[in-house]
Amino acid sequence: GGGGASGGGGGGGKSRIIDVSSFAKLQNPFEFGLTEIDMVAAFRYADVNQDNAISFTDFAASLSKVGLACDDEEARHLWLIVMDAAVGVGGGDQEAVGLEQFEAVLRAYPAPLHRWLCRIVSCNHLARQPFKADGGAKQLKAVLRDQKKLTWKERLDALHAVARLFARSSDEKGEFQSKFKSFLPRMLDHLRDPHALVVRGACVSLTKIMIHKKGDMTKYISKVCVALAENFKKNDEMMSESAFGCYANLVRHVPDNKKYATLQHIVELVQYKNVSVRCYGWQVAMVMFERIVGLRKNRPKTWWDIAEGILRAAQNERNQRVRRYCVQILLILERDDKYSKYIEKYLRFLRTSDAGGGMMNDVASRMQEYAAEVAEQENTMDVYSLISTEQDFEEEEDAAQDDKKDGGGGGGAFDAFNFVDDILDDEKKAEAEEVEAGKEKEKDPLHNQGLGQRLVLHGITSATVASVYELYSIGQQWRNTRTLLASLKYFGIHIPRGDLTLLVSEVRAALPHARADDALSLDEYAFVVRHCYATLDVAWNTYLAPKLDFLDDNLDDDLLAEISNVEHAFSEKMRAFERMLAGGQNDEQLVQKCNLLQFDLYNLFVTPELENDLEKFDEFFERLSPLLLQQLASHGLSNALWCQELCLFVSRIAQCHTAAFGEFAARFYGQLFSLCAYGNNVIVHCCAKTCLVMASQISFTAPITAEQVTRSLMEATNLLHDGSDNALQLELTIFKCLLASLRHNVPLTGKVGSLQLELLDKLWTVCRSAVYGVVRTDSEHAAPLTHVCRAIVAYMHSAQCMNLFKRESNELSESAWQQIEPLGEQKVWEQILRDELEGNETAPFNELALEYGWDNLQLNSEDFDERYKLLEQWYELEQKSKNPIGMAGVAQLIKALNHTKFKAKQTQQNGDAHSPTSKNKTDDAAAVETGTAKNTKLSGLAARYLEQQRQQNLKSNK
Repeated sequence: GGGGASGGGGGGGKSRIIDVSSFAKLQNPFEFGLTEIDMVAAFRYADVNQDNAISFTDFAASLSKVGLACDDEEARHLWLIVMDAAVGVGGGDQEAVGLEQFEAVLRAYPAPLHRWLCRIVSCNHLARQPFKADGGAKQLKAVLRDQKKLTWKERLDALHAVARLFARSSDEKGEFQSKFKSFLPRMLDHLRDPHALVVRGACVSLTKIMIHKKGDMTKYISKVCVALAENFKKNDEMMSESAFGCYANLVRHVPDNKKYATLQHIVELVQYKNVSVRCYGWQVAMVMFERIVGLRKNRPKTWWDIAEGILRAAQNERNQRVRRYCVQILLILERDDKYSKYIEKYLRFLRTSDAGGGMMNDVASRMQEYAAEVAEQENTMDVYSLISTEQDFEEEEDAAQDDKKDGGGGGGAFDAFNFVDDILDDEKKAEAEEVEAGKEKEKDPLHNQGLGQRLVLHGITSATVASVYELYSIGQQWRNTRTLLASLKYFGIHIPRGDLTLLVSEVRAALPHARADDALSLDEYAFVVRHCYATLDVAWNTYLAPKLDFLDDNLDDDLLAEISNVEHAFSEKMRAFERMLAGGQNDEQLVQKCNLLQFDLYNLFVTPELENDLEKFDEFFERLSPLLLQQLASHGLSNALWCQELCLFVSRIAQCHTAAFGEFAARFYGQLFSLCAYGNNVIVHCCAKTCLVMASQISFTAPITAEQVTRSLMEATNLLHDGSDNALQLELTIFKCLLASLRHNVPLTGKVGSLQLELLDKLWTVCRSAVYGVVRTDSEHAAPLTHVCRAIVAYMHSAQCMNLFKRESNELSESAWQQIEPLGEQKVWEQILRDELEGNETAPFNELALEYGWDNLQLNSEDFDERYKLLEQWYELEQKSKNPIGMAGVAQLIKALNHTKFKAKQTQQNGDAHSPTSKNKTDDAAAVETGTAKNTKLSGLAARYLEQQRQQNLKSNK
């Protein structure tokens, strides 16, 4: 085996549901690059009748197996696209698709087949909620238990159902393990099954569970490792490669136990007598070392004592095929100087020249995946994320101490901020001594508060804001704008005061407690925070990107499971919603109405019944959409809060139902752009973002839909013609939406079928004259708009399937084409859309804290002045080194310190608990504090900080 490791690497921050728009980015279920084996496995999975050809019957059955419920007419339409893409390849039966033809369809990657191809190849359907046809846990165990009686296809479906049962479950660790332990023996039996597709199904299912459950699977790694390794001995490449993919993800995602069982098993694999087993063992070792070196993770000496067994095995290896992997381990370790002692001791006999350019490029490309993260680590002085997260948490602290004492791979280059570790280590020792003496240390009020909290707009609930509500006494203080601003900044929400004033006036008019000047409840404060956050671009980025798993973490899976009759539940919720709407906009039920829309009604639209049944979705949304449109028309301009809620709901539905929502998009475009033309700043912002979300998410499946939606988009340009900044901004929004829609639906490379080509022609025909018109005008006043339209032209002329240049070369002058040509080479459309997605008005520290684990930063001094002085001096050092990210991080700590220790209205005065004992310090005392006194024992954080800095300066001068 050798194909799997080439796709290895991190994958820590990617979406767990692999959802791409082109064949070039498609991955296999193990998140490696696609290989021939994966295409064969997908073909055999879709070939339900197992006659080495996919007929229409097979295709329709496979749609159902992966959770894509289609009626006969729609299935026929998709089948025609399959046959159209397969024409001219391999000959054979015109009523069925063979393996060679299937690969041609896959490489062409027709957009209407996107969901089917993603699920049939990448097994996306295993990381979703259980399907209605899956059955319960008892039924699945019964199927898996009858391993010899039932057909392999039935057992494969059961294995996939097990993945859906556990991967998305919200069970705590103990509850999950109590349920999964009865499934584990059956899963291990199927890893040893003689049928290749069953083994692959078991590997894929285990992989999906491990990716989502991570540490909850640590208890079972020993048994899983042994069962997987048995497949390394087999001659069937599908079995061995699938086992390797599963093993690699175990190393990536599941922390090792206290005895380092995974590491010890890898040592056994690289020393095994069978060459094939050793090859796979070294590939797994490569994945492990890539993560350690690429992410700069330190390992304790006890770990390295065992890992040296892998390096020792390289010395005794004589097989040339295996030695190639040993050379790759050498190339990986050479990327960090702190591993030089291991190279010198064990690998010096290997020569990197033996690797060849191809192998070196492979290693470099895999390690490059970590480059961006490592660069930011170094810039932001992230001394805490260097501690490995891949060992048992109970042993982590002890292992880190051993590593520091013994130097087991934990050394490294001199760091200007090593003093931070020294100071905190001293504080930890002092705290431990106090605990031993029977003293209890008060928990630091800054610990994990206000630092790095990721906000998801629709997920802001009372639980999200409870601690801040109590900290700032929001119930009584919310009418104080300064207090409200301070509490919002605590979440990293920097809202302009004008927008806040507008929203506060809306809140006063809408909420009953606000009108009566009573205390604001916790639920109402969560409502306020959600709407303030919605005024920022970053709040909507969640919906511009493909839908991720964590977005639905707040869904009540148990509640959804109890909905036995979706139609009845929907009717009840609709009646309740209609009753609330009948009360007008001056009622006292705004919060309840918003919760009914965002939680109760939305939850019904993401049930498996609606997710997999387009006809039922159309029926339900056809009933709801007129109400939403009527509310936008009647109250969109007058009620900013309600308008934001409606926009949020539409965005979430468009993101979830990318194909089905296309039928309704034209209606919403017209209404939303009308609000963009005449609304205030808050309304314009949320409506424009919703239009961009729809354009970025909707996949067209029929030419008539593409034409209607695009025409509605273009008609919005007629709303304003006064040449004002508002008119220009409206046009800019419209053409950005057009660019996003074209980018999502028009493939740059690959062949498309005649039906899809007709769809794309319809789409471009509707908008081409408007786009070319803006480019010809080339107004200096409208330069941003012209730039976007040039990007649209560059993108469409870069699409191979459209072949536009020959047909449309006369549309523009030669000088205009010369301006557009470099835009196509630079792919400027990616930057335009990326600017929309990566806009970030919140403190950059919030995202960095989550990414690098900065929530662990603590300041343990009891003296406020010392804490503040340390942070100010740290900030000055960051400023001198011109490190804006470091400055942002320290500024966030200063802000959190002020917010915690001072009341919002008295941020320039010390709190009672931190008042200095003497206002006039003597010169000697001041000298001690600043570290300038002679022959004085330094005390306090600031003094120790200065002493550490002086010592480092002396070392540098020497």
